[in-house]
Amino acid sequence: MKSRRSQRPSHSDAIVPITGDASPMMEEGPTWSNSIYRRVKLLDRVAQSTGLIQLTLTENQEISKALKLVIMAFATQWSQGHRRREKMFSTSLDTPDPAQSEDFEDEFEQCFQHSLWEQAKKALEDVASLESYRVVYAELIFGLIQRPWIVKDYSRTSVPGPSVNKGCSDMEDSLAQITEIISQDGPPTYTERASRKMQALKYRFEASETGLFRSNYAYSSQQVESAISNMAPENRGTIGQLYWLAVMFDTVSSSMNGRPVALADEDCQHDAAIRPSATIDQPTDYYWNLQLFAQDNPTNPSTLSWPCPYDSCVKAVTRSAAVKVLLFRYVSYLQNALRKQARGHIIEDIIQKATQIYRYWNITHGAFFRSLIKNYDSVPVRIKSWFPCIHIPWHLGALMLADLIDFVDQNGVGIEDASLERLRVSLAVRIRKSSAIELSDLARITTPQEVGNIPTEQLPGYHFAVNEGSILTEPWTVLLIRAFTKASIFHLSVAEDLRQQEWAILGRESDEYKESLRRCDTCVKALWFLGRKSEMARSLSKILCQVLRSQELKHNSEQAFSNNSI
Repeated sequence: MKSRRSQRPSHSDAIVPITGDASPMMEEGPTWSNSIYRRVKLLDRVAQSTGLIQLTLTENQEISKALKLVIMAFATQWSQGHRRREKMFSTSLDTPDPAQSEDFEDEFEQCFQHSLWEQAKKALEDVASLESYRVVYAELIFGLIQRPWIVKDYSRTSVPGPSVNKGCSDMEDSLAQITEIISQDGPPTYTERASRKMQALKYRFEASETGLFRSNYAYSSQQVESAISNMAPENRGTIGQLYWLAVMFDTVSSSMNGRPVALADEDCQHDAAIRPSATIDQPTDYYWNLQLFAQDNPTNPSTLSWPCPYDSCVKAVTRSAAVKVLLFRYVSYLQNALRKQARGHIIEDIIQKATQIYRYWNITHGAFFRSLIKNYDSVPVRIKSWFPCIHIPWHLGALMLADLIDFVDQNGVGIEDASLERLRVSLAVRIRKSSAIELSDLARITTPQEVGNIPTEQLPGYHFAVNEGSILTEPWTVLLIRAFTKASIFHLSVAEDLRQQEWAILGRESDEYKESLRRCDTCVKALWFLGRKSEMARSLSKILCQVLRSQELKHNSEQAFSNNSI
């Protein structure tokens, strides 16, 4: 978003982020300045002074009200005070069934949360037709918030909730319930709306710089030109940051929900991919480029391991975010190609590039994050609260990629030799297993711990609603819910398969079987703790807990049968 009047940045310049305020890498301690709110409000005022945005006094007031209500609704996700005082979760048969836990004690907090969500939704609908950077910002934030549920109105669908279907032990029945619960969030309406609105605002700003459509503005062309040319670098940077947020949220949300992206590839290329010489004959392949988004050489990448200098750690975590979004973009490419019934080389090209991204991550960011997991106790508090918010969604993207590769190979829509090779090395299975194992490791370290029935603080100095476990700091809760749900299902499936095979052959369960159950238990606990913010997570944890308990019952009954036979 540098001024068009200045020289276009070189490749090395284009990958340097615009920070506006003090660089995040220079900040220390648990308090990190949140300047985006101030910057968006300032940008809106500047845009109105240039005539790029035209709002009446009443419309300005409505937008301010909507933004404030959205921020309040966003904050109330952490308001479940009663649930912070609950005892530790356990799937053991020796403890009470969590499905029978009392959910009505915090009904006031739930009603308060639901009321603010409804007010914010109504306020956003009132300003839906207004194009403003504050509206974009509000819609992006609201898109992160899960629709609050009232417990007594648990299910809006035909599938009974876990508290009703107490005897649920059949995996297929449980999967149907899980799918139904996840679908209750509905389509990502606000994320898509914000993305399209931000695209229009950015288009209008760029057009105004070239003199295009200036006759449409209330001010004279000379006034507009003078105002835009004097726009501060911070304002330009804020436009770029908001646009990147929209691209990032749209990319992750669309692929996760199986929907088309709102922002097409040709409209959101990396700055370094846009060359002055390419303005006439633009390439037809707009797929995002790993080298640009990784800011690295994929064939000879830089690596890092903890412990390392703090600044190097911050830079590494920052760079990893773009690669995570890149993987979701390729998941979207593959979904779209399969939807269009593409075959052969088109499918294989996407898979080849997606697996290249996956391998690059494993060598670089994946290896670094695994070292953070291994040495979690010595990691600085801010990094503890930050890297899981990138690492967990990455594994969700990897699990989605594995499912798509599986679909391609099982249905013969790729190239036969390539599919056979993937099946030979069990590529999809290995990706799925690796991510599910790492997710259980992440669940183990990021969930709150207790010492003598007293919760410990993983993030000292942070707000009391999140300081017990870094898993609670991620604002886009549904990403974590889907990741841990997928991991739980994988570990359950592995355990069930091992139990059936090994009991028939060996007459006993192996350590691998017990390890799969233990990892599933860890992921289910993560969902339970996410239930402090999300009724969806709490409900999913109850269903999966029941399946885990049914596994333990089968194990006990088979052992009893074996002892009687002997």
